[in-house]
Amino acid sequence: MSTLPEQLWRLPRVLEFVDVCPSTWWQWVRDGIAPKGIKLSHRITVWRASEVQAFIEKLATQGLQ
Repeated sequence: MSTLPEQLWRLPRVLEFVDVCPSTWWQWVRDGIAPKGIKLSHRITVWRASEVQAFIEKLATQGLQ
């Protein structure tokens, strides 16, 4: 049985689920609040969908701490 590959989301897709402005998201990443992205190139960063979903669940239950 094979598993599907992990989805990688670029910032516009992430922000469809986390309703903040891009600068807030990047600040959360720098502060270690949001998951760290994966740099594909100088200008392209992606996030694992599973990590973003876990982050959203954590926000829903614990808020920003």
